[in-house]
Amino acid sequence: MLKLAAILVFAFSSVAVADVGLANAQPLGSASFRWLGVTFYDATLYTQRTSQFSWQTPMALELKYRKGVSGQKLAGSAAIEIRRLEGTPHDYSQFVGKLQKCFRNVEKGDRYVALSSSPNKLQLSLNGRQTCTVEHPNARQRFFGIWLSPNSRMPTLSRRLRGE
Repeated sequence: MLKLAAILVFAFSSVAVADVGLANAQPLGSASFRWLGVTFYDATLYTQRTSQFSWQTPMALELKYRKGVSGQKLAGSAAIEIRRLEGTPHDYSQFVGKLQKCFRNVEKGDRYVALSSSPNKLQLSLNGRQTCTVEHPNARQRFFGIWLSPNSRMPTLSRRLRGE
């Protein structure tokens, strides 16, 4: 009986937080993106041991896809949402051009992770393989704003990801 208890304690104490490339990563919030009744992905925002959302905190966003989507459609949607949120500042084309190189086709079960350890740097990985690094002024807030901005197209998802 003692052996069984030890195994159970070990099993539950070693439940790992998803490897998102962020030291001391803890989930802050999670939500699913649904459109017309179809769930496209499950999203989780990870931060470094903080209980409140802040743009100043290193973060990682994990998207686990339930449906396949082309990389071209992902890149196009990101560009459209960034333009919708911020208009067209002088460096819009340069920033979006860097992001376009990051996206690949995804299938059901694929996992994208966007990691930002500093405000001006993003790393995107698909199924554990890095697809790109983007260094650009305010890259974190501009890209993550698609999901996390109070003005995002999905305000409920945004609030849940921010842990509100």
